[in-house]
This record gives sequence, C-alpha cells and structure tokens, in this order.
Amino acid sequence: MALYQLTFTSKPLLQWQYTAPMNTSAAPNSNFFKGVQWSPDGTFLLTCNDDAVLRVFSNVLGTGPDLGEAPPPPLGIPGGEAVYDYAWFPGTAAGDPASCCFASTGRGHPVHLWDACSGALRCSYVIHDAADAPTAAHSLSFAPDGGQLAAGLDRGIHLFDTARPGHASRRLPTHARGGEGQPGIVAALAHSPFDPGWLAAGTTGGAAGLYDARAPEALCLLQGCAGAGVNALRWSADGNFLYVGSRGRGGGVACWDVRGGAVPYVIPRAPAGAAPHQRMQFDVEPAGRHLAAGGCDGAVRWYDLRDGSQADACFVAGDTINGVSIHPALPLLATASGHRRFPLCPSSSSSEEEGEGGDEPGPASDRSLDLAEAPALGLGEQGGQRERSPLGLARCSQGDDPAHGCNVLRVWLLESQPFDLYSERSGSEHGEAKM
Repeated sequence: MALYQLTFTSKPLLQWQYTAPMNTSAAPNSNFFKGVQWSPDGTFLLTCNDDAVLRVFSNVLGTGPDLGEAPPPPLGIPGGEAVYDYAWFPGTAAGDPASCCFASTGRGHPVHLWDACSGALRCSYVIHDAADAPTAAHSLSFAPDGGQLAAGLDRGIHLFDTARPGHASRRLPTHARGGEGQPGIVAALAHSPFDPGWLAAGTTGGAAGLYDARAPEALCLLQGCAGAGVNALRWSADGNFLYVGSRGRGGGVACWDVRGGAVPYVIPRAPAGAAPHQRMQFDVEPAGRHLAAGGCDGAVRWYDLRDGSQADACFVAGDTINGVSIHPALPLLATASGHRRFPLCPSSSSSEEEGEGGDEPGPASDRSLDLAEAPALGLGEQGGQRERSPLGLARCSQGDDPAHGCNVLRVWLLESQPFDLYSERSGSEHGEAKM
C-alpha cells in the first residue's frame, strides 16, 4: 500500500459532506456525531449519532467535490438506546462482502457484529457480570489478524474468539481488590499493530495499561494521566509508542514509549482552557509522522510526532470536532462535528419586553465558534492564501463556509507528497527525531 506524507503547503479541499438528520429532541441540532472511522480498506465510512443509529457510507470517494448534489442516503442500523463504541473488522475488503463487517456495543445490549453491506446482524457476543446478568461493554478492539475481539468493562476486559460468538469469553482483570491496577471503567482499547496478543487499555480512573492476552496481569502501567480519565488510544506506526488521550480540564494526548515507560511529551488540549468530557478522537497518518486531533473551536490541529510540536491547524466546521479519521491509503481526512445541546428555558420578563415584534428566544445553547470572529483572533486568511504562522488557523472551504457546519460529516483532500522511507530513516539516524 503506497504511503504519503503531508506537506501543509495549501489548505485542504472539501470533497464531500453529509448533514446529520434532525431527531425528535427538544433542542434543535442536537443529533451530533459520535466519531467517524474509515474501514481498513478505505472503502466505507462508519459513524454514529446521538439518535443511536450506526450509519455506513459506501460511496464517499465516488461522489466527487460537487457539493450541490445531495449525497445518497447511508445504510442505517439501529444501535439500541445509546451506542458506546464501534470497531471495524480488520480484514474488511469491499471485494469480499463476507469480510465487510463491524462490531458495536451499547447500553442494554451485547456486542453485535453487523454486516456492513446489508445491515443484517451476523452474531452477538454476550458478557455476564459477577451476578450472571448480561452487561454491556464500553469499548471494543479487534486484534490486527481479526482473530480476537476485546471488550472493556468496569475493572476488566473480556476476550472473545471472533469465530466463536456467544457466551464463551476469558476475563482479563484490570483492577484488583487490593487497589492495584487500573481503577474505573475500561473506556478505550487498542491492539498493537504488530502483536495480536498485546493490548492497551485506558480507564476512567486516569490510567493506561499494556496487557498480554496470554498473561494474567498487566505488563506495565502509566498512572496519573492528566484530565478526568482516558477515553482514546492510538498506536504509532512502528508499535513503539502509545498515544493516550484524556478528557476534561487538563486533558491532552500523552506519548508513551512502551519500550522503557518514558513519556517524551504531552500534547495539550486545544484550544487552551477547553475541557470537553465527550470522546474526542485523534488519529495518526499511515506514514507515522503526524497526529490529527479535533478541538472545541471547530479546528483540526496537526502535530509532529517527533517532538509533539504543532505543525498546522485549520478550521473545518463551526462546531466541536469530536471525530477525525485519516484514510489508510489516500490523503483524505474525515471529520465529524457536534456536541450535546440543551434547550434553554425562555425568560418571561424578556418575552414581555420584546413584545410581538421582538425576536424569539434562542431554543438551544450553542458554544460553537463563529468563524467570522477569526480575523479578530488573528486566525483569518489573506487573499485566499493560508497564513503560515505556526499558531495560526486557516479556514478550509470550497464554495462552502465551514462556519455553517453543525453536526456535519465531511471528507477533505490533503496536500501531500510520496513518502520517502529512505530519507525518513536517514533523518532519524542523524538525530532528527527527538524522541
């Protein structure tokens, strides 16, 4: 599979977009996205919204950049009351329909394996708690060979043989009664890309751990992660580093060297002072050089993984970017936006003052950043060209203002060049890499 390297010499171009349908909530625009994932072969896009419907898009790359045409409707799969997590089967390939599937978990439901082409339920993996009652998993991860499915729960991980659905599973404890291990719910899981037995887990208690599925206990732990709990994990392309994302005030992305246990740097949550408690995705490009992370201000920021410095930033929506996913083979970035909104109670005094000719009170709170404020913040653009300040933000658009994007799924074309593996290795050997 050909690799590319991002250059950031021009602003991303909007190729495709889809706006989430309205739900029956009292607050308008409340059907926000809950992340986005490209399939392993880059053919499908998988998302979920607050209406608990899993949506599969299978023709994103064939629609072209003509935003005047409405995109075809996606395949919708009801996920139950609330979807906690979803994960693609690693062997998914459009040429083999039998391999096109993904797993999901939600409140009050077992882990389901869905057909990505038809939406049919293929099988289920059931977890029982200590009282022998069915319980739902909070996180999912497939081993790179697809042979194992891991499900995270409170103080434990259940390991399933993917080929044997049902009740048979092996429990891997993450927290002992004596207080050792990782306290809290396992909210994030990630298998090592090179060893099917190695599994990373992050908990709401603020710790990350590395496990061997063939061993009874953790290999090593990363305690005291900043923020209010770990809710996102990603491995580096070479499998030597684990990127640990935490939520809440003080949260960020910590780079953990699993070979020696050191943390070379921590990428702070942006913008400064943001304290989102929803799951905020980040992703690593296939070449392993940059990490992309969304922000509460509608921007995607790119970081150089050699030292954690910010390499670029760009506005892509007028709302929180909670989902980012980089295409496995092409320079394409998928972004998902939105956050939970609550209806505001109208003020009787203000209504009386406004009278019949007054404006209606706003039905919902909205903390998204209006991109019209960008020039005042020093984040605008000049003459259609991207500002090259390392801390500046450029607006990305193609006949459409991202400031109007609320609860929108978008695909962007990124400026790139072929990845020179020899040059990258030479630079690392001469001390260019700082980790």
